[in-house]
Amino acid sequence: MIFMIRNVYAIAIFIVLLVVLGCGGVEDTLTTENINLVQDPVSTNIVEIKESTYDSDNEVAIEDNLSSPEDQVLNEDDDTIVGYIDVIGAYELAINDVYNKVLNSIVHVEVEYKSLSNAYTQQRNSSRGEGSGFVWDSKGHIVTNHHVVASASSINVIFADYSEYEATLIGSDSDSDLAVLKLVSKNDLPNPIEHGDSDILKVGQMAIAIGAPFGQEFTVTSGIISALGRTIQSVRGTFSNPKIIQTDAPINPGNSGGPLLDKYGRVIGINSQIASASGSNAGVGFVVPINTAKLVVPELISSGKFDHPYLGISGVTLRRQIAESLDIPPNTRGILVAQVVPNSPAEEAGLKSNEIKTTSGSINYVSGGDIIISVEGFPIRSMEELLSYMSDNVRPGDQITLQVISFNGKTRDVNISVGSRPNNQT
Repeated sequence: MIFMIRNVYAIAIFIVLLVVLGCGGVEDTLTTENINLVQDPVSTNIVEIKESTYDSDNEVAIEDNLSSPEDQVLNEDDDTIVGYIDVIGAYELAINDVYNKVLNSIVHVEVEYKSLSNAYTQQRNSSRGEGSGFVWDSKGHIVTNHHVVASASSINVIFADYSEYEATLIGSDSDSDLAVLKLVSKNDLPNPIEHGDSDILKVGQMAIAIGAPFGQEFTVTSGIISALGRTIQSVRGTFSNPKIIQTDAPINPGNSGGPLLDKYGRVIGINSQIASASGSNAGVGFVVPINTAKLVVPELISSGKFDHPYLGISGVTLRRQIAESLDIPPNTRGILVAQVVPNSPAEEAGLKSNEIKTTSGSINYVSGGDIIISVEGFPIRSMEELLSYMSDNVRPGDQITLQVISFNGKTRDVNISVGSRPNNQT
């Protein structure tokens, strides 16, 4: 009996000692070694518990990191992942914020086309098409694609609140694939979407598209900017459209004319084309940059058309194999003039095109032709660069100087009076 009492007494004393020690240094009871990560099962946020060894002198065994999310870093040296930010949640929030910010300024465009089905009876058939658009300015103008509204007999636009209005086409440009609409009766349009700057975009930035894919109006899709500075054929196929944005944000029929937006909800481009074997999204979408629209749209509003600068040449980027066949240094960069259009500004200025000759062994090689190496002192290394320079800096009627290498190897200056592209509309 006495033994049992002594045991109980000893246990009681031991418990008291534990409590006293615990009060003297709470950290001691939490001592741990080699603990790096704890994952909160509710928030999935990563919380750091720093690695520590018990120090009886300082009575410190664990140190909670309670710094703000902005102060959290990824320390690869310690193989420690730290941070409170839920990346997926932040991505979702950004898209939702952009969608809510611009939704009222986006429209679903419905068009009707009428065409003669019988030339003798003058019977007409109607067909329908659709696309997207957005409010451009405070004066009631809506921007969409040329190919959405070209040849339309009637145009209706539908807002997110499902109010519907008749619209008229006041200007269109097939080469940039841009068009401007004006509503017939509605004057109190929602605020225009803020315009971004497509010249400062970077590959990898977030890209958000809103439109009506396959008629599913006001659909949002997202991706990234996949590439910059692409060149695609214009709607009529005669000329090329430079400085195009490539994106993997899903774009399908019905998205055409809708905005491509950055993470702040600023429009950075107008969705235009896709590369696809099936006719639906394959992850390669092409977008007219907003800075091109800033040049074209004001002229469409004021005059109904846009005059593109025109030289009257077709050319190919000079490659090593071509340079070697012309007996010029293989590292020469420029554009080999492949064709000069008769009666064009280029022909009047004296530019010469190359010839493709065939040897007795049926081997083709390039002979002659001017090589454009700069325009107004700006080095030109590809046809894309020439198109971009002309689009940004040159207007019809301007006088420009091209520096070219002639077929005899000598360099000369060619002064050209820039014209306007013929037959601008399809």
